[in-house]
Amino acid sequence: MNKNPIITWQSVLTDHQAYTYEALGSVAQAKVISYVASIEDKDRKKQGWLDSTVLSNSRFLIPHNNFFSYCFGAIRNNRNSIHIFAAPFMDWRFIPCMLYAAHLNVKFYIISEPYSPRSEGYLNEVSQPLGALKVGLRPYLYRLYGLMLAKSAAGVFAISQLAYFQFKSAGFRDANLFRFGYFVPRKVSDKNSNAGEFSEDVKPIVKAIYVGSLIKRKGVDILFDVCEALQNQGSKIVIDVYGPGNTDWLPINLPNFVYKGVIPFGEAQEVMSRYDFVIVPSRHDGWGVAVNEAILAGIPVICSNEVGASALIDRFGCGVKFKSRDVSELLCVLKNLENNPSLLKNMKQRAINAGQFIDPSVAANYMFSVFNSHLFNNTMIDSPWYRT
Repeated sequence: MNKNPIITWQSVLTDHQAYTYEALGSVAQAKVISYVASIEDKDRKKQGWLDSTVLSNSRFLIPHNNFFSYCFGAIRNNRNSIHIFAAPFMDWRFIPCMLYAAHLNVKFYIISEPYSPRSEGYLNEVSQPLGALKVGLRPYLYRLYGLMLAKSAAGVFAISQLAYFQFKSAGFRDANLFRFGYFVPRKVSDKNSNAGEFSEDVKPIVKAIYVGSLIKRKGVDILFDVCEALQNQGSKIVIDVYGPGNTDWLPINLPNFVYKGVIPFGEAQEVMSRYDFVIVPSRHDGWGVAVNEAILAGIPVICSNEVGASALIDRFGCGVKFKSRDVSELLCVLKNLENNPSLLKNMKQRAINAGQFIDPSVAANYMFSVFNSHLFNNTMIDSPWYRT
């Protein structure tokens, strides 16, 4: 066992990263210690998120009253460890912590989604003026971020192609940018999965599923328009919608748009496995773990090109992308799949094959390879989830 633990820092630790860190500990034969600013996020809790179910990582809550002295002490006491700071703009207090780590010549990495180029709120709806103001400020904040940290960070695990280009524009060296993502394990049971059972015969009903919050950023309203267009064209596609949020604005006169409630946390794959495909119509999604869940359930994905995890569709051919907010293009994609069941069957098989490549163990091995490459003059390592 490596005597130096791997240290992670984040505002809150969710399963999206916790499973990867658990696997990283096994790969590196090192203890993983996670420092968090809070145990749970109240906004994410409203969306159905629960506290991390991964218990193998040692997790410590940073005290609010002496945040910096506590963090600085932990950095000093682990100055020979590798540190990973997650999404620093979720909690600006981690930026001074990184600067302090740089001052001590501590090796640290950043792992982060992109900032949103859209005015819609991340987790809740925001006013248009406030959203527009944030959109205008974000590029300048990232440039300042780059001026402070680009030369001292050992590398950035960029969650999506967009994050990669944003960090590059902020001044981070290309050789220090590593395309990454979020990863969760396969949870669907084989007895409930319909993997490999899709028929090429035209079905009386093609079942699609949306899983996500009922907010504008997630593109739920785009489904209203496409369902209306499908109905007018006599389509037999039905979209079942699952997710937390305000249901008052959902249409009640569309028979092919059916709100089904909230899926219990951790059971998305089981539910997805009963459908023909998953639809992710987000105007912007830093990553979009619904794409992972679908692939792990062996189900094709139809998603917008502004979903970070659409990189998995490019890489593994297990779905179709459409231009974000373009109802006409989404309609064409759906009608084409309805009229050509063999396309769905082919993408379904590709989703089944891709599942093994998006396991947290693969992410942990990649991350550990990056750590080791920095011992040997930054040997470039191709990311296994992106088409190059």
